[in-house]
Amino acid sequence: MSEEYPLTEKCASLYVSALNMAKDNGNTQVTPEHFVMAMLEKDESRSVETTLRKPLASNLESFSRFVK
Repeated sequence: MSEEYPLTEKCASLYVSALNMAKDNGNTQVTPEHFVMAMLEKDESRSVETTLRKPLASNLESFSRFVK
């Protein structure tokens, strides 16, 4: 049996941002990379960026270009 779970307001906002980013860049699918970029753009406390900074290090800019 399948149950539906409503998205939180923040999650729904991230989904819409990721979807718009994909559309704006001519992508036909929303990928995990779009969600990461949406999280980074909406990261008011900078916690996502801080968490990703070490693994991505100086590649954050190239990651952004890759998504676009």
